[in-house]
Amino acid sequence: MKPGTWNIIVAILALTAATFAQTGGQFDLSHNTTNAGGRAVGGQFELDGTSGQGFAGTNVSGGQFFTRDGFWAFEPFAPTAALVSVAGRIRTPKGRGVPRVVITLIEATSNAAYQTTSNPFGYYRFINVPAGETYIVAVWHKQLQFVNDTQVVNLDTARNDIDFVVIQ
Repeated sequence: MKPGTWNIIVAILALTAATFAQTGGQFDLSHNTTNAGGRAVGGQFELDGTSGQGFAGTNVSGGQFFTRDGFWAFEPFAPTAALVSVAGRIRTPKGRGVPRVVITLIEATSNAAYQTTSNPFGYYRFINVPAGETYIVAVWHKQLQFVNDTQVVNLDTARNDIDFVVIQ
């Protein structure tokens, strides 16, 4: 092939694909549909008049969809906080798990509290915790003391490394 032939082939394929997407196959106007003028006739789309002519310069809204300057737009739902898990282990300085330790998870701004107990191997887990908040994780046992009995955690993603160590 001569130099530049590939460029011509790619350009032709791109134009063909663009033409097909605009004139045939499935026709999707999910983000650029005009509010005034336009109709569907026998599987083809026609625009009568200026695109957006009926509402040009105005905003019309209601529900989840609205028009801005004659074009339909979609108002997305407000973002929601993801639910994540918080987990860790209660252990001795030698690494042995400590059972029956009470772990409390407190959301710092609302003071909402969740509680669980460590299992026989010292592991604990909170599930379905809203991300994007600051939490205080505190541990308590009636016969034990800890190197640090509270930790403050900014919870953006799931955490499984919030460990506590018993003082021997």
